[in-house]
Amino acid sequence: MLFAHSAVSRLPVGAGSGAVRELAKKAVRSRKGFDPTRGWARLHERLSEVPVHLPALKKLEVVFGRAGDGHTAARHFVRMHLAQLRFQNPDASVSQSSSKLEKSSRVSIELDGGEAVELNVTGLANRTEVLRQVLGASGMEAAEVEAAAAAATSIPDVTIDAAGYCGERRAKGHGFPPRVIVPLPRRAAE
Repeated sequence: MLFAHSAVSRLPVGAGSGAVRELAKKAVRSRKGFDPTRGWARLHERLSEVPVHLPALKKLEVVFGRAGDGHTAARHFVRMHLAQLRFQNPDASVSQSSSKLEKSSRVSIELDGGEAVELNVTGLANRTEVLRQVLGASGMEAAEVEAAAAAATSIPDVTIDAAGYCGERRAKGHGFPPRVIVPLPRRAAE
């Protein structure tokens, strides 16, 4: 029996869905200490750790390919920094698109004054270089760009550790162990 372990199995045979709904409501009410803001502080911290507030930004679009060495920096930029840009610039339209057929990675930026900038980010070394170009083209001061890049480099690229954990949770391996790149310790000079 599917619900043998729950209170549903103890309902009379003719009980309709209303009885099940009442049990569900009772279960929700019985949860004590439920806090809907739980976890918000950690999320807010992650979204605010790199200062990318751009008051003149109107639209930002990232276009990249799904595979290939030239698209790696753009893909990592989208994964690590696009949510931060959306959170810190709520009035701007921030979007992404990817395709298997895309030959080059580019970032299109439109500012409030109507100025449009197209950046070719194909083949850049890493996501921090893409971030530097985006912030520089958006009109941020050079010192602020370097401060944001320094904060961005403090975020680790590898999110799965050697034991297969992503943060506090076990990474989904779908039956295979996760691919993890762990640097080997250097030998002491003899």
